[in-house]
Amino acid sequence: MKSRLISVLLTAALGVSLLTGCNMFEKPETGIPLSYDNEIHSGILKDDDDYNHDLFYRNDITEIGADYQIIQITDKESTEYGYFYYYATTGGFGGYRSKDLVHWETPPVDCLPYVKTKDSLTQYNLWAPEVIYDEEDDMYYMFFCATDKESGDSLQTFVARAEEPYGPFNLINDGNYILDWNKVRDAIGDVVATEYRGWAPWTAMDPSPFVGADGEKYLLVYCYQQDGQEQGDPVLGIYGMRMIDWGTPDYSTFTKLASPRYTTNDMTEEVQYELPCELRNEGPFMYWHKDEETGKVTYFLTYSYGGLNDYGVGQAIGDSPLGPFVKPQEEDGGMLLSGKDVDNVMGPGHHSFLQCGDDLYIFYHAQAERKLGNTWSRALCKDRVSILKNGKDQDVLVASGPTWSLQPQFKEGATYTNIASEATVSVTSGKNVEALTDGVLSIRKSMEFVKEFESDKTVTITLDFGEYREITGLMVYNSIWFEKAFVDVDRVEFDFKNEEVPEGAMAYINDLEFDWNNNKDSHTDDVRPGTSAVAVFEPMQVKTIRITFNLPAERTGSLELLDEEGYIVDQDTVAVSEIAVLGK
Repeated sequence: MKSRLISVLLTAALGVSLLTGCNMFEKPETGIPLSYDNEIHSGILKDDDDYNHDLFYRNDITEIGADYQIIQITDKESTEYGYFYYYATTGGFGGYRSKDLVHWETPPVDCLPYVKTKDSLTQYNLWAPEVIYDEEDDMYYMFFCATDKESGDSLQTFVARAEEPYGPFNLINDGNYILDWNKVRDAIGDVVATEYRGWAPWTAMDPSPFVGADGEKYLLVYCYQQDGQEQGDPVLGIYGMRMIDWGTPDYSTFTKLASPRYTTNDMTEEVQYELPCELRNEGPFMYWHKDEETGKVTYFLTYSYGGLNDYGVGQAIGDSPLGPFVKPQEEDGGMLLSGKDVDNVMGPGHHSFLQCGDDLYIFYHAQAERKLGNTWSRALCKDRVSILKNGKDQDVLVASGPTWSLQPQFKEGATYTNIASEATVSVTSGKNVEALTDGVLSIRKSMEFVKEFESDKTVTITLDFGEYREITGLMVYNSIWFEKAFVDVDRVEFDFKNEEVPEGAMAYINDLEFDWNNNKDSHTDDVRPGTSAVAVFEPMQVKTIRITFNLPAERTGSLELLDEEGYIVDQDTVAVSEIAVLGK
């Protein structure tokens, strides 16, 4: 007999009840029933894009392209001040702008690096543009890779600049690519050069510029040789260098930072999650964080591994812009994004980060064909990112994704945002209370340092805001552990007031359903990560929210939950990944 299996189908759709024993948990009769919309009965989660975009975003595969980079225009003298821009590979270059990171439009001028002519050194394969704004010279620099005219088969890195984020961008360095390989060879020495198999032909792609915590300019590139690669190849990997200016490398600093399938460049320990994938580390992007208490700066070298269907995003940790870097294993948070644990997101890769107020987001591409894959058609996705201590007391980036489910809308321009973290949280039983409002979704079971709240008894969770706040929605995120996941939220109570009841009253929702039919993995007995029970209602002034879960053994009467094969479920623990309150 199966144990702890909670596979509940939509009974309304089947026309039969999967609940036996009709004496449900007896809900209190006091209070006012609250009218609300949810995912199942009101259609706010459908493939036809029918949901409230003011409250939620969802990765709906609407912006087609790859290799996304997002920047916010901070130059107050620019006509584009306040806009967000994304740049992407779109069969050439694509650039779009947005005020809210949700609705995108074409900018005043196509974001092309130049008008290609027969004399242009770069002729085709214009890929992976990234733009950085330099405050000192008030210019935007676009780095990209392209197949150079001279070799005809080697991708190289170029840079162009413009006065506005939409261009027109003009090539610098007389149109030549940015790395002189003879100077690189001279810098690292003839002995090392011999190990690099003669140097010809080298490829340098996916350039990514950044400014370090030291204020210096740096550039990352992914390098390989055209004559085939094998594991342990000394050339293959991600390199970094300091830049004298955005067109001039300091060749003496040219350093290898990461090698595919290995935790470090000494190539002694393998990275387990990279082994089944294609042999590459590409699409690098650097993010650094300074601890406010200690002043310690941690550099996160993030990169794509694999390709197309099995793309994922990994990270390596270091104390300086040029390393050395060490990749944590999967259980320690090394795998930042992956499609291996979800059945509706494939190939999350080539990415960038953007800080939006207090929230950090990762923008990345994923296969436009969610389950078929094997295409070059990819689209823009995004999810929230946090910095946590892993089991080895290292700071690591943790992404609450990849997701294809409703998530609280970006705070930029949104009227209602997630205010749950502003409440005082208490529970009648259970552990890991802090996980309820820490902003981190449990995505992968291998990362045990990402906690969920759980209780082995009937439990009421209370969120007390201390004062009345206007709220319009509630999201209760389910556990990724199938045997701990809830079928519904038994009861939600809101202590509220309005003109009719200025002294206050209590409104309630009974049996807030979790959309199990849509949120269960189609291949395994797993919950799709990042999914929640959702209620949307008319805005009201609320001071306290109480959320109650009742384990089957403690319900009044006998309640038996059956899976699709007729097995009885005996749940002894309920877990919650996160609670979001949409308010202001």
